[in-house]
Amino acid sequence: MDTLAFVSEVALSIVIGLLSTYGVCRLARRRGWVMFPASHHIHKRGIPRLGGIAVFGTFVFIFCVGAATGVDPTWRQQLPILLPASAMFLVGLVDDVRGLRARTKLACQTSAAVWLFFASGSVFHSYPLTTNMQPAGLGLPISLLGTVIWIVVVTNAFNLIDGLDGLAAGATLFSLFTLCVLAMADHNMGSVFATLILGGAVLGFLKFNFNPASIFLGDSGSLFLGFMLSGLALQPRATAAPNLVAVAIPLLAFGLPILETGVSVVRRFLGDKPLFAPDRDHFHHRLLRMGFSQRQAVAVLYGACALCSLLSLFLLYPDRPLVGLTLIAIIVGVLSVLGIQSLGYQEFCEISRLSQRWFGQKKVIANNIAVRNAIEALKVCNAWSEVSIALDSLLKIGEFDSYSLTVMNECAIRRTLREGKVADRTLMDELSEEGIGMRRPAAWSFAVDLPVRGQDPIGNFMIGRVHGPGGLRMDINILLSEVQPVLGAVCDRIRRKEVHRRRLESVSGGLQKSVDLHSAHASSAMPTLVRSREAGRGESGLAS
Repeated sequence: MDTLAFVSEVALSIVIGLLSTYGVCRLARRRGWVMFPASHHIHKRGIPRLGGIAVFGTFVFIFCVGAATGVDPTWRQQLPILLPASAMFLVGLVDDVRGLRARTKLACQTSAAVWLFFASGSVFHSYPLTTNMQPAGLGLPISLLGTVIWIVVVTNAFNLIDGLDGLAAGATLFSLFTLCVLAMADHNMGSVFATLILGGAVLGFLKFNFNPASIFLGDSGSLFLGFMLSGLALQPRATAAPNLVAVAIPLLAFGLPILETGVSVVRRFLGDKPLFAPDRDHFHHRLLRMGFSQRQAVAVLYGACALCSLLSLFLLYPDRPLVGLTLIAIIVGVLSVLGIQSLGYQEFCEISRLSQRWFGQKKVIANNIAVRNAIEALKVCNAWSEVSIALDSLLKIGEFDSYSLTVMNECAIRRTLREGKVADRTLMDELSEEGIGMRRPAAWSFAVDLPVRGQDPIGNFMIGRVHGPGGLRMDINILLSEVQPVLGAVCDRIRRKEVHRRRLESVSGGLQKSVDLHSAHASSAMPTLVRSREAGRGESGLAS
């Protein structure tokens, strides 16, 4: 291969990329082919999104010139990638002009990946992961599945990060640099030529795409670049490398776009949002909310892409490849977790909270069992003192500090836990003594009505807690689904029993009073009668 002609065509790709991007931008503005900002966009004015035409046109032109002049004698090896990539460019162009549904684009990407698989005949076949499965007849299906998943993920990854001026184009350049070095190590000059002229076309486009951008890649450009990168990364390698290392090199090279895609899918799934719906929660959106300017946000993400490319190149010739892969995986994993945490995604904060609770699940189970034991004790209560004893057990599990039970016209029980002992003091009494907001944090309380079937609530139950260092280690739904109805039924039964007892006491008291009054009246009337009789006898005696 003529080195001078090789370098000349790479330089020509940069020049033609500049001129074609400028021409497409002018033509699009003159014709009104601009994209006005939507709710998930950052730009404030209409900007052409047909930059993919300039990138695709430049690459195809230089590729054909290299094939015609003999600069790239192995150009036929790139056709199985270029042809389906061209189809992806057309799909993206239709989407830019008319709009396509996400499912339609996904079907087109899958079809193009299958086309690449059967056209190249190599792709994942070159990896020991699938060659070991050939005797079992699983090599072809696993290779096909792996190829389709890889191409679809990488293609969508570069399409997904195209949300900030210069971001997708810059990430493509870092990935192309890694693939170029990888191709040089394999002495695959056809791939070297393809990566360099594609990089030249992207570099010429980036002049107009960097902030403030005057033109965007559009889906035509991002889908084409993503497909080309995924296909070039799957070309067979001449140098021997362990299976995991061979897979890890391109995976690391596309680290930022793939991580962005994975995070987007997970957070949309956890947030119960459509997986294919656009939003304003990508990495660059989060950086802008943190106060970064567009250029600063792009610089931070460029640094992440550069780090991924550098780490992937360390795996080319390591003395101990698996040890190196393990160390790099740990570094990338730690940096990814720290980066995602710093961006403040609430979905992953919830995952962290659930993971912490999972490690303390034994205590959660024990507390739930203790609450259910209290429920069983409540079911057999027949007096307010027994209810108080059963509810005291809720304080002894250590998750609550006070409770109060108020039943209409019947009773009011207020209990608090102080120094491990249950006392007849309210939580608010203790806080008022300590000083709210001073030495003790504020408290929260959870109150529920006590329902009775077919009637208005007969009272309420409130349970409180002073904020401790950890979260509540029990299922709060038990209080709603089990404690509330049982406590309501028990209180209603005891209330009715007390009302009935008081009525009986009232009736028996009235009867006793009536009997007493009658007895008193009878005792006072009997001597009078006797005296009258005696008086009568006396009179009769006198009379005789």
